[in-house]
Amino acid sequence: EYINYIDYNYSIHLVLFFFFFSSRRRHTRFLPVSWARRCVQETGTWGTIIKLNKNIISIMATDKYTVHYFDGYGRAEAIRIAFWLAKVEFNDNRMTREQFAELKASGKLPFSQVPALEKNGKFYAQSTPIVRWVCQTHNLYPTDPDHAYHVEVATEIVNDIRSRFMKARFSPPEQQEEAYKQFLVEDAPPQLKSLENYFTQ
Repeated sequence: EYINYIDYNYSIHLVLFFFFFSSRRRHTRFLPVSWARRCVQETGTWGTIIKLNKNIISIMATDKYTVHYFDGYGRAEAIRIAFWLAKVEFNDNRMTREQFAELKASGKLPFSQVPALEKNGKFYAQSTPIVRWVCQTHNLYPTDPDHAYHVEVATEIVNDIRSRFMKARFSPPEQQEEAYKQFLVEDAPPQLKSLENYFTQ
């Protein structure tokens, strides 16, 4: 049994040849490049593992994704939605506080915080860059600079609104009711209205 691992550099299709040997290794046969490229496209990934065992060939996605976060929406939900829209399978690791402490102690988290994206054992941090990366690598992000600009504007406005909400959420208990009221009445509506106007002009 032989395993040949081919990795793509995201948006560039390389010219690939897949080899496999007979049980006696006396000759080599070629798999058509057009067939290989089609398999990659249909798996929805940029890489393919070819598992070779005599005349049996199986194709599996090479990239394994895990979203690490707690059992809630928070900053991880946009990452989950991006994967769902891209129709890419991922492991949704919804941790307890104890499991988070264990993962943090392992030193794997770049900034000791979640959400984090794990790809083939490597960890990526910061929710907004992760969402952007998922979209850019799975054809969900505009290639036109002007369109990309509008996406970034919307992203930053949403981040501003989120920051104000988090300020209210983590205010002292005796001030929390007033803080939530200020957010719902004074802070969020004008920003949401501005966002609506921006995209309806």
